Amino acid sequence: MALASAHEDDADAIVAAWVADRLTIGPQPDAFQTLGSDAKWWAETAPKAELQAYVKEGMKTLGAAALGQSMRKQLLVELWKGLSQQDRAAFIAKVGGGRG
Repeated sequence: MALASAHEDDADAIVAAWVADRLTIGPQPDAFQTLGSDAKWWAETAPKAELQAYVKEGMKTLGAAALGQSMRKQLLVELWKGLSQQDRAAFIAKVGGGRG
């Protein structure tokens, strides 16, 4: 790989420029109440690594926030939809088949 043979400072500059070209500033709130559609657009266009980082940190922050039960269920449902049938079965087995 070309980066492996480059001087460390040069490799750092190349990687930093590459990452900077691919980052977004994330969804921005506005007075027209389009945050949901803005977030959907941003989620569809953001690099997957950036999206994963925002979701992960957002979930950590929301874990400590006062959210209604329906909002927490909506988040859980969206995470659940992303799991394969095998992962869903493994999760249910791990938590005791829903008992308790």
